[in-house]
Amino acid sequence: MATIKTAEIEQFVQMVDSNYAGNLAHPELAAAYYPLSLSFETEVNQEIDPFSEEYFQQ
Repeated sequence: MATIKTAEIEQFVQMVDSNYAGNLAHPELAAAYYPLSLSFETEVNQEIDPFSEEYFQQ
């Protein structure tokens, strides 16, 4: 399974556009990247009130 960081999404889209004419179903792309997992850099503390100021400051 390929993992892409959220900060790398723009590069991934540019690569798909230039190498595969934007075709996300291209067999070579599917073999290399699917299933695809996104890695989020921001950790969210889900223990605090989601409507609090502390939550939005994370």
